[in-house]
Amino acid sequence: MKLVEKQGAVRWGEAFPVGNGHMGAMIYGSLPGNRIELSENTFFSGEKSDGDNRKGADQAFYEMRELAARGEYDRVHEKAEEFIGIRNNYGTNLPVGQVLVDYGIRPDEVEGYGRSLDIMEGVVTGAFCKDGCWYREEVFLSNPDHILVDHITLDKKGEVRISFSPANDYGEVYYEDSALRFTCMAYETLHCDQLCGVMAVGYASVVTDGSSSSERECIVVRDATDIKLYLDIRTDFKRTASGKCREEMPWEIIPQEIIAQRVESQEGILHDRMPCEVIARKAMSQDGMFQDVLPQEIASEKVILKDILLQEVMQHVEKCREKEYSGLLERHRRDIGEYMKRVDLRLEGAGEELNKLAFLFQYGRYLLLSSSREDSSLPAHLQGIWNDNVACRIGWTCDMHLDINTQMNYWPCEAANLSETAKPLFRWIAKDLAPSGAVTARESYGLGGWVGELVSNAWGFAAPYWASPIAPCPTGGVWVMLQMWEHYLYSRDVQFLEEEFLPLLEGTVEFFEQYLFVDEASGYYTGGPSISPENSFLYRGKPYQISNGCTYEILMIRELFNVYQESCEILGIDHDRYRRICEKTGRLLPYRLTPQGTIAEWNHGLEEADPQHRHTSHLLGLYPFSQINPEDAPLLCEAAEKTIQAKLDPVENWEDTGWARSMLMLYEARLYHGDQAYGHIKSMMENLLEPNHMVYHPPTRGAGAFDHVYELDGNTGLVTGITELLLQSQRGIIRLLPALPTEWEAGEVKGLRARGNITVDLKWSGGRLEFARLKAGNDGKCRVAYSGKQWELELVKGGLYLLDCKDGADMAL
Repeated sequence: MKLVEKQGAVRWGEAFPVGNGHMGAMIYGSLPGNRIELSENTFFSGEKSDGDNRKGADQAFYEMRELAARGEYDRVHEKAEEFIGIRNNYGTNLPVGQVLVDYGIRPDEVEGYGRSLDIMEGVVTGAFCKDGCWYREEVFLSNPDHILVDHITLDKKGEVRISFSPANDYGEVYYEDSALRFTCMAYETLHCDQLCGVMAVGYASVVTDGSSSSERECIVVRDATDIKLYLDIRTDFKRTASGKCREEMPWEIIPQEIIAQRVESQEGILHDRMPCEVIARKAMSQDGMFQDVLPQEIASEKVILKDILLQEVMQHVEKCREKEYSGLLERHRRDIGEYMKRVDLRLEGAGEELNKLAFLFQYGRYLLLSSSREDSSLPAHLQGIWNDNVACRIGWTCDMHLDINTQMNYWPCEAANLSETAKPLFRWIAKDLAPSGAVTARESYGLGGWVGELVSNAWGFAAPYWASPIAPCPTGGVWVMLQMWEHYLYSRDVQFLEEEFLPLLEGTVEFFEQYLFVDEASGYYTGGPSISPENSFLYRGKPYQISNGCTYEILMIRELFNVYQESCEILGIDHDRYRRICEKTGRLLPYRLTPQGTIAEWNHGLEEADPQHRHTSHLLGLYPFSQINPEDAPLLCEAAEKTIQAKLDPVENWEDTGWARSMLMLYEARLYHGDQAYGHIKSMMENLLEPNHMVYHPPTRGAGAFDHVYELDGNTGLVTGITELLLQSQRGIIRLLPALPTEWEAGEVKGLRARGNITVDLKWSGGRLEFARLKAGNDGKCRVAYSGKQWELELVKGGLYLLDCKDGADMAL
């Protein structure tokens, strides 16, 4: 379970990732100096805005609906300009900066170079030898102690220089007393209309058995055989100088005495009796980085917050310095190991890919765990916890995409036994997305409840996208919220269902119950106008996107209503809305087949503009949902397979990306086509892996970029695909080895999770199951299926159940 390289990284896709759910670091291990590129969970440009919805959008929307009903799609798009959202200072996650540990040694001067990442411990190590002296380096990012530690040892006394560089021009660095401190601003103008964003304050301190001193541009450590660098970052995300959340206490009402107590003069003395405005003016005169680019009142607050954050981060780093290094490292190893060792996978068979595939399965779990922890301030964004400085410099931004990417980030969390990683996502939905979505529902649609659209950011942006080709898209919030339903299904936590999920569910159901209307041609309930992300159809020879009755939107509403009905039944709720939703669910627009036998993406017969487009949103009823399944809908399954094959014909036109390839493997897994799914896995491994095994999104005709873009979803999608080949548990049945590829001749997996709060271990050989071991987390019943047979089990919490198959005999309990 290690990545091993014999040379240093030259580019981002060769560096090794570590993260603690707050900070991320890419470790290059290069010479003459080791680069450590830093990122931070909340380091976003932009700000929360109350003006994201366009005035009059609700009226424009219903005019668009009428035009779409008449098939006047060119006029729909013209009218959409009056509906689309307003970007304002939307923002993007940005890289913070780079630490350089400079040895002053060229690569051609060393021998025995090697570096590795142990994903079961979350530790990067490196070593090389020069003139008989071995240099060794060990880097980790601890969640329990909230600290980055870089430990360097030398066989002989030597010299190392340590420096920091901000990732943009809006930063500053100071070196003093064997330490460095920096301030970085998340400022950019590609995704914002003006300079605004989060401030990060960092502090790093050196402990050594040699001597250390601060120079103008670095810390110099001399005559040392042991060097430890401790680093932490704090941001002012949602903070004010009072220490309270910005939404709770705006700048205008911060007590002056609080401000006065927090700002130091040039001499370092706290002036607790100076008037606020005098202190602010005095501080600003020493801090041109703020006064030149920000309004005075905002600059004043930034100065005050910078001091607060610096004091916090310095105290924390100094506290970590006082701890035993061995204790810090051991706590970190135990922490990572506790999560990573919950699941173990071994694969045997033909082909060299299988050992690598077992590693990639655990690697995807490691990347999710590194990106999203229970105490993370935000959920994982497009790139998890890291930032390659590419996504943030192109049009799509490094944010929370709600038309596939954020959802796929978290798909492994339940089945792959990392349930805790989803908690930041749930908090963000409840505290940020849903409240903003209530404003969007009211102002852009004239409806109650709440709604989420195509993209969102650190502050829960929920307005329609600001360009008509990809708005409206009001089901993004539904889709990401349904991860909470999955958490209930896997945990059977009724308190969570009632207290955390149901209020959000009621809000989305309120919106979509009002949103639906009757399609006059068919008599079914339908919705729209909306898009099918992010595809286009041809109308009068030109590409358009907006129409009524998109398959994606209807299947998402169907899933929402099904979940609502089941939730009400579990909780004993029987009221008018429940009965209305039951009636409307049965009258939703059904799936439609094209003359070619594929599943139609729209409720009209117009031709696709790009038949090999990367998005396949009209197949989501197959996965992640199970509206389309071989047992109940074999004809729709046949149509789904034809749809997949049409996407790949000709294969060279397929718009291949990590997440899009993951969707193909997941669809095939749900069709029980193990060999086809494995073919997609092998294609990903051959064509979409960086040297550090992070799955990338190449520049494509529909999603342009100046370089490969890393996306967490490619790695997590692969984890989910492997899991689905070995274990499925949708629709109340635990399916053992439902789509085992022929080449996976033998293997064993321990610790996978099934819906119903059940932990499952499996072992197989010769392509046949040897045994399955189930551990019940709750009392109840479950059905288990394998090779055409089913068993019903009465479970007792804590009980172990063995399904045994010996010498080719039938399965027996």
